[in-house]
Amino acid sequence: DVLTLYSWRGDAELISLNSDMTRRLSSQGMFAEARLWLDLVNRTTTRALKDGNRLPQEDPLAAMGLVDSLGLAHVNSILGLLDYVRALSSGFPDWVEAEIKRPHRPLGQVPRTLMSNLKDAIAFEISIEGRQITPGFVCAQLAGRALATEVVDELALLIGGLESDYLAWVDSMALTSNYDLVGTATSRLDEAIEKLDAHRGVIEQFLAACEEVHRDVDDTWPETALSATWARVRLIESSIVKRVAEVAEKAELLHTPTRPDTFGWSYERLVDGILDSIIHSDSDVLAFATPKFLAATIRAEERLKKTIVRQHPSVRASYTSEPLVTLCELTGVAIFYSRLLGSDDLRKPFVEGWDSLFSTEGKRLAQYVLLSLDVNRNAFIGLTSPSLMRGRRQQIIEHDLVARGGQVDTFDIRLSHPDPWVSSVLAHGHFIDYAALFAVEYLLPTLQSKNWLDLEIPRHVVQLSESLSRRVNRDPNA
Repeated sequence: DVLTLYSWRGDAELISLNSDMTRRLSSQGMFAEARLWLDLVNRTTTRALKDGNRLPQEDPLAAMGLVDSLGLAHVNSILGLLDYVRALSSGFPDWVEAEIKRPHRPLGQVPRTLMSNLKDAIAFEISIEGRQITPGFVCAQLAGRALATEVVDELALLIGGLESDYLAWVDSMALTSNYDLVGTATSRLDEAIEKLDAHRGVIEQFLAACEEVHRDVDDTWPETALSATWARVRLIESSIVKRVAEVAEKAELLHTPTRPDTFGWSYERLVDGILDSIIHSDSDVLAFATPKFLAATIRAEERLKKTIVRQHPSVRASYTSEPLVTLCELTGVAIFYSRLLGSDDLRKPFVEGWDSLFSTEGKRLAQYVLLSLDVNRNAFIGLTSPSLMRGRRQQIIEHDLVARGGQVDTFDIRLSHPDPWVSSVLAHGHFIDYAALFAVEYLLPTLQSKNWLDLEIPRHVVQLSESLSRRVNRDPNA
């Protein structure tokens, strides 16, 4: 192993200088070579992190650099496969015949061997018969089978590497309680899955093109329907949310300018992960991550109070209370989807979390939540950063409702549902205030049950409560 001759600094420098090696190799169909390099990076990083003499604790940035390089190697493996598939897709299957006659295209071992065999077979036909006997569509089908087989197999190997190697490696790092390293590794894993998920259509379209040249139905053919593959990707996404929840709960709170903002990234990623888990009815992830999200919310507010300096109290409050309003918003989303999908498991961890908070904080918390909802109302309709993020989450929900059969027009969303409450919520337009919905469905009943009736309710919450009541009761004035 040549790298054993280097110090850990040499390891980091060598890996960093070749950070895109797996992409360059994979894009040329050199998948076996890419895996060898990935294994080398993995062994080097693991050895350096475990050897206290090679990676001193006083240089954590170097450790994060090594971890980042390993994650980047996995990301580039996926990008390399996507590059390779895009190159194959261009003009397929028209280029097959020319490739057989004059090889010039970068191909993997399986299709390259096939092309060589076809070239020899056709040359033999011409020498005996004076012309090519094998029809062009047969060559195209054989090429399609070889290429589809290669792409499906390499995709499975990449996902398997993320599952059995990288994700397990991240889990083992979590046992060390070094959450900067865990956050760095998890962020790269998240990037790898995001790249694959965002460009899955590239792979699916190419496999569909291979199926179009599949004329001989008796021919052995790879499974090009990737539903099981994407289900595996979904499980990795669920694992990412769990790891992110742990990081957001325990990572260093305040940001050091010379180091990545591990807590800031993990908190924002956890918000997206919680929303995604609600939409996909991932109750297992919610049961694990929601209590940690509540803890991260308190930590995020604490950080904002320490770092944001504003002269006017109302302006400062609108920023420092944003994490709490986001918690209210996602609780409202969970309440809505629980009714939409008929699954109380989606709202249960949120309700249990709020019940626990009120049991310890009491009326003071209720008053603070109501005040936060009130001061953030202007931010909801303004072009502030938090309002833009809420708008993005609203669009994600709207796209999901459309995928479930909802119809969108200028003013509202219509979705056939047996529960009139669901239709009443959707009738309030594209940008439903889910934080206010939380207040109507959970907070107001809590105030009544605890007899905290002297607290002032924000006007928009009262209006939403009255509107929902009229619509559900089918008031003609609704």
